[in-house]
Amino acid sequence: MKKNLCSQIYCKTLECPFEIIENIFKNSKLIIECFETPIFRIKRFLGSNLNIDGSGYLFQGKNKNTVSVVSSSKSSSNFAKFYFFRIMYINESSIKEDISIEMNMYRNTHDKSTFIEFCFRYSFNNNYIEWVKNKLLEFELKDFVQKGCENLNNRIMNSHEFATIYHTLLVNMNYKEAYKIFRDFYFTAKVLGVDKSWEIKYKNNSTYSVNMNNGISIDYHIYKEEENDDSSKSIFYHKFKDNIPSLNEWIKGDFYNISKDKCFLVHETKVPLNISSYLYHTLYNYTLYILRKWKLFAESSLKSSV
Repeated sequence: MKKNLCSQIYCKTLECPFEIIENIFKNSKLIIECFETPIFRIKRFLGSNLNIDGSGYLFQGKNKNTVSVVSSSKSSSNFAKFYFFRIMYINESSIKEDISIEMNMYRNTHDKSTFIEFCFRYSFNNNYIEWVKNKLLEFELKDFVQKGCENLNNRIMNSHEFATIYHTLLVNMNYKEAYKIFRDFYFTAKVLGVDKSWEIKYKNNSTYSVNMNNGISIDYHIYKEEENDDSSKSIFYHKFKDNIPSLNEWIKGDFYNISKDKCFLVHETKVPLNISSYLYHTLYNYTLYILRKWKLFAESSLKSSV
């Protein structure tokens, strides 16, 4: 059996949630834009995508040196994502040995950042791997991946785009009844135990204000509701204060009919792409906490009314 070896090329910590980085890498076009420079070019073969195994890419570096690779990827539980770029050709030389450039992304739960590492992985063959490494030094591979990571980080930090946080729940009640309760913020206040301290005022059937006991007032605007025959109902609303959007201003709830007394809730909320990892996970966990309490309270209220 051949022994696999690994040597690191470059690594970087990004102050961004793993979920956002992982989602960005689903967009091959965006990643190519981040990693391409006037010197380093990337050609994607027709139909290729970073998340489709067997996809082909051609990297062109300094002095028009070229590296042809075939990509594959895999996930490890919920804390890592690995991309493998097996080298097929360097310039016009076919590479017979299994030598790959790897990009590994890890969720750093300690400080909620994302760690990215680039490395070689190869079977034990000193003479051949040294030749490959020397050729890739001519290509200036380390500069290529370092500049790409810096561009990616800058793009995220200066972005005005949004990322989506998803939560899903199986609710043991009819989807229309669950939707009706979800739409009622008096019920949400009861779930959180603040119905006596919060003042909720409906301005009309779609806009209302919540005055909290700490002096904060938040306005909610339900701007769209949809129903798809007898299969689902959806609600969309904005969240803002004094016309200034909240951090998670865009929220959507989809209730899918499963059976007479069971439905599936998909909850989405959009947050800025450049949100700090700490705020992202705080919002993620707090939203999940509210939804879990809402589910238990809604199901128990239904049972007590029967």
